[in-house]
Amino acid sequence: MMANTIKLCSDLMGEEIKPTEEDIDEAKHIAKTMIADPKTKIQLKKYKNSTLASLAGMVAELDTHVVDELKDLKTVVVNGLLKEAFTAEKSKERITALRAIGEVDGVDAFKKHTEVVHTNMPLQEVEAKLAALVAKVQKRMELEEAKEVKGEIIENGE
Repeated sequence: MMANTIKLCSDLMGEEIKPTEEDIDEAKHIAKTMIADPKTKIQLKKYKNSTLASLAGMVAELDTHVVDELKDLKTVVVNGLLKEAFTAEKSKERITALRAIGEVDGVDAFKKHTEVVHTNMPLQEVEAKLAALVAKVQKRMELEEAKEVKGEIIENGE
């Protein structure tokens, strides 16, 4: 809040705050410290206004929407991957880009599709189908048993 206030005051007064490379590095250090441990209490009063303005500028850059909708971001990603897939020098890089495109929702080149069909039918119909299936299985078992009884064992060499 303090950094934003300093930046706002300088903007309102028309006095541009020009941070040095040292101020920018210091602001980056503050940001990294806050990201690494958000509970850390940083005494911002001890920093110069130019350092705090740099910090506010960094926060402002990250606090804007790059795209309004995720579908626009998806388009950017897919277009970038397509560019890489067609222009990469190494086949490994082309394959990696194509694989990433294939995994995009909507392309789903590698997705295994499973289709489940639910059929509603009366209980009598289900029972009739099950009875027919059981009869088929019993007939098959009887045929297998008959083959085993009819077969004879022949020993090698006799």
